Amino acid sequence: MYRMERLYLFVNEGSRGEIDHYIGDDKKLNELLNDFFEFRNESRNGIHFNMHDSDMMELKFGGLSDVDCFCEVIFDEEDCFKIYIVDGKDEIKSDLYEIRNYEDRDNYELKVK
Repeated sequence: MYRMERLYLFVNEGSRGEIDHYIGDDKKLNELLNDFFEFRNESRNGIHFNMHDSDMMELKFGGLSDVDCFCEVIFDEEDCFKIYIVDGKDEIKSDLYEIRNYEDRDNYELKVK
């Protein structure tokens, strides 16, 4: 299957090993990155939100803990997003996760390796 839009797998890892995941497009990626920079800038300006610990906030393209991911965004210990590019075969490059039974962005299984 070939599609025109670029898709990403967003995996949110919590501190106790729980994961939440979804597949989104460039708009979802931009929203997440904008949230990161907004929270970081507000914390640097003395506006603190209880929802994120600004000392833990980090972002790296190419990943921090998984170099296979496209980008890793850490808001705090409960919100750590690993973002993978979903290729034209509905697969991702990852030693940690695998997409299975992909039908569309709302109907798929994520296997933890």
